[in-house]
Amino acid sequence: MSQRAALRGLVLIASFLTAASPATATILITVPGGQSIPVYEIDVLPGTSSPMLEARILFDIGSPPAGTETLTFTGLPPGATTVPSVVSYVVSPAQTLAAVTFQIAVAAGTLPGSYPIMVENAPTAAGSAELLLTEMSARKASRSASSA
Repeated sequence: MSQRAALRGLVLIASFLTAASPATATILITVPGGQSIPVYEIDVLPGTSSPMLEARILFDIGSPPAGTETLTFTGLPPGATTVPSVVSYVVSPAQTLAAVTFQIAVAAGTLPGSYPIMVENAPTAAGSAELLLTEMSARKASRSASSA
């Protein structure tokens, strides 16, 4: 076999292995804008929504998915929902970074407390992020503000 034929076979095998490897990603929750400062905890009063948040999804290895992807939120307390209700984004072929904004709305009757929320990507399993939602009563919020 010639050196040229051997090299052609090597390139085909490498391309196949790259295309077959699954995508992995990192999900980072930030405040939208120029800075990518991670957000790990948000405080929300009953009957209000969180500030606007941004999920940045960075695909690390393999072939990123192409098409519509959705973030799922596990651990939201009863009465809390994402705005929009379905947080999805579209990935183009070979795109390595995607971003989508959302809020968390908390109904007036939601019990005060801290709720760990797992944010995951679907249908492509591509990483997760953890966010702590603290639903504060108005009394606790005014105490926090007066002690600051």
